[in-house]
Amino acid sequence: MKKKDATATTTNDKPEQKKGAKLALKIANIFINTLIVLVLLISILVATLALTSKANDGVPTIFGYSFHTIMSPSMEGGNDQYGGGDYHVGDLVIGKATKGNTNEVYEVGDIVVYTTKNDNTPDGVEMICHRVVAREDDGNGKFIYTTKGDNIALEDTNTHTAADIVAVCYDRDYDGKVWKGFGNVINFIRSPKGFFLVILLPMIIFFLYAIVD
Repeated sequence: MKKKDATATTTNDKPEQKKGAKLALKIANIFINTLIVLVLLISILVATLALTSKANDGVPTIFGYSFHTIMSPSMEGGNDQYGGGDYHVGDLVIGKATKGNTNEVYEVGDIVVYTTKNDNTPDGVEMICHRVVAREDDGNGKFIYTTKGDNIALEDTNTHTAADIVAVCYDRDYDGKVWKGFGNVINFIRSPKGFFLVILLPMIIFFLYAIVD
C-alpha cells in the first residue's frame, strides 16, 4: 500500500510542476514585455526632447511646456515674498515655453529661464533659471529685466529682454511643476553612456531573449 501511495503522489506532482513552470514563464514574459514598453517610452521621450531641443535653440519643449534641469544651488530656499522656487541641483523644472516671444511681459517675482552657451551640456546651451527682481521701460514700449538667484546676494551681471527669455517657471498664473532629482536622470539618459546603458543595452538583451524564446 505504501508503494502505491508514493507512485500516486509522484504522478500527481508532474502536472503541478508543469503548471507552475508555465505560470512562472508567463509572469517572466509579462515582466519582459513591460520592460520593453518602458524602454520604448523612455526612448521616445529622450528622442522628442533631443529633437525639440535642436529646433528650439537648446530648449526641450513638449506641448508648450519646457523642461529644465537645475545645475546650481542658486535657486535654493525660494522667496517668501513672491513664492515659488526652492529648486535644488538635479531637479527637473517644467515651465511654460515662451521661446523668446518679444510680446511677453514679465512681472517682478516671476521665475524665468534664459540661455547661455555652455560646451559641457548635451546641447551646448545652459539654461539659467532665476527670478525677475526688477524691470524698467526701454523707452520703446518694451521692458529690460534684471534677474537674480534666490540663494545669491548679487544680481545677474547681464540684463535681459523678453527675446532672451525662453520659458517662465513661476508667475501669478502658473505655480510651476518640479520633479525632484529627475533632471539628473534625464541628463544621464541623454548622455552617450546613459543612452547605451538604459536604452540600447536593454533593447539588445530583449532582442536576444526573443530569439532564444
